[in-house]
Amino acid sequence: MNPLTKKLAIFLALSLGVNLLLGGFLLGRRFHGPRPEFPPYARGPGMLRGHGMGPKKPQWRAFQAANQAARERAAAAFEHEPFDPAALDAAFANLREETSRGQKALHDELVQLATSSDPNRRHDLARAFRRSPQRGGE
Repeated sequence: MNPLTKKLAIFLALSLGVNLLLGGFLLGRRFHGPRPEFPPYARGPGMLRGHGMGPKKPQWRAFQAANQAARERAAAAFEHEPFDPAALDAAFANLREETSRGQKALHDELVQLATSSDPNRRHDLARAFRRSPQRGGE
């Protein structure tokens, strides 16, 4: 096999592979359609989307930032030498407080949303609230 034939065979194999890959993507979209959107009753702050509330609201970003900072303080307490159990306990207490503040705000907004919703929407909210986050929301 001369060098030109070898190069052409390699090019043909690569071209065939790329074409099969692209054909697979096109057939996949044809038979499976576009990706489904998340349901409007998604769990957590996402269930508030479309109601002027939700995770993009600056208030939620502030809660997330405070929670992440508290988690960082707890992680730093784990690594601090010499290890101080009291400092780790205090960091965990702060983390519990930040988490509780965020949950309280979420629950307050859910009460407000449920108050202004019709029975069907409240049923959707109840169904979302029952979903298990450990099993992918199913």
